[in-house]
Amino acid sequence: MRIRGDITAIVLILAFAVSEAAVAQTIKVQSSSLARLSQMRRIDGSIDATRAFTQRVRLSVFDATGTNDGRLNLHLSFRFSNDFGLVDRLKDDDVADMYWNQAVVDEAYLQWRPFERINVRAGRFLRLDALGPRDIDGLSLQLDPSLGKGVSGRIEVWAGQDVFFESSPLSGDAWDIQGVPEDSQAGSADWSVSGGMRAGIHHRSAGVELAWLRRVYGDPDGEYLGEERIGAAMYGQITPDLNVASRASYHTILADVDRASLLVAWRTGASTPTLSLGLERIVPWFDSGSIFNLFGAQPYEGGWFKLSQPVAALNSEFDVRTFGRIYEGDQDLVDFGNGSSDATTWGVGVGHDTKFKLLDYPFTWRSVGTYSDSIDDAYGGARALIQSLLSVEAIRDLFIQTRGLWLWANPSNERYSTGTGVTGTLGVEWRTELGRLSAVVESSQTTFQGGNLQAFLSFDVEAWP
Repeated sequence: MRIRGDITAIVLILAFAVSEAAVAQTIKVQSSSLARLSQMRRIDGSIDATRAFTQRVRLSVFDATGTNDGRLNLHLSFRFSNDFGLVDRLKDDDVADMYWNQAVVDEAYLQWRPFERINVRAGRFLRLDALGPRDIDGLSLQLDPSLGKGVSGRIEVWAGQDVFFESSPLSGDAWDIQGVPEDSQAGSADWSVSGGMRAGIHHRSAGVELAWLRRVYGDPDGEYLGEERIGAAMYGQITPDLNVASRASYHTILADVDRASLLVAWRTGASTPTLSLGLERIVPWFDSGSIFNLFGAQPYEGGWFKLSQPVAALNSEFDVRTFGRIYEGDQDLVDFGNGSSDATTWGVGVGHDTKFKLLDYPFTWRSVGTYSDSIDDAYGGARALIQSLLSVEAIRDLFIQTRGLWLWANPSNERYSTGTGVTGTLGVEWRTELGRLSAVVESSQTTFQGGNLQAFLSFDVEAWP
């Protein structure tokens, strides 16, 4: 395995050195333990048994130098996973070995504020801008100037290495969505550099931001472009009753808009209806070296509309909704369903959110039912789904939640017959001074894939020594 991630290693060494040399003002420790037991029947009649355990730990040291100015903070987050249900012979299996003793560093970075409105991060960290989330091993310089009363700006420049295929021995490569094959240019490149910038302005409940990123791979024979995108985002309270949020990005390799969305919500009062709608454009695209580009999900344009009405007498809110998608076979943004390989789906739904008391116990009951179909059996077929969730605080700090789901599907593909599926879930959560302990049992039975049984047990702790 190649070893990249040198910046993260340096930051880890510095973090331990500083923590030994200085007394921190505040230390925060978060721990999450998750155990999962599942039984799933395969098509051949055998049983797939999973006995997985995951431990997550996050350590934050605030004001690490002890100077009481909060200028230097340290953050370290990692997880360890193991599936005890796998037999020993799978330890060296290329597919199954990802489940054996996987130690992954999610974050490990120094956060330094040399001046009041300047923020520097170095190491492995997650960043978010108009182009979405991204985790990198690198450096970030952020400036947040004050531009007037209630108005602030943001300028950031960053560079480094994406937490990507074999980016370091402690990367979660098995779960990377890019799926770069080991023998591709990206997998065998000698070096990889990612970088970008963003600039935005925010005024109370409104803001706008522009962002740009670029990733390049290279070796002695040359370099090639893995990804380059330009994006913009905005949100705002246009009037006291109208809120709008939107974002879009342009992919230079595609020479097309790969992401675009618009969300609008309008409400005039507490007892009046809420009108909301959403529009989106998605063209799935991975790294230029990724095999997923050969058989990725189909691009689409879609939209939905929802009307919600509170009813005070019933202590409830009811809603009706409609939604639809056009799956573009030729990725033509302006085609809107007229191409020979396009497909259109539509759907309707109703739901409610109700709060009530029974025997002096407070209950919350939520349900939704939807029906969807495709035009001319072009994509997917007909589906009906009903799900309902009921939760109650049985005693102080002890919560019980149950959920039921029923699915009926009539696939358009002649290889599959009409079928149904039922899922039931029972969960208990106990909130204590030490942390939150929860357990969930889920059982499913379907005419498509048989049945399965799963059990989850988790314990979340947060401490401030």
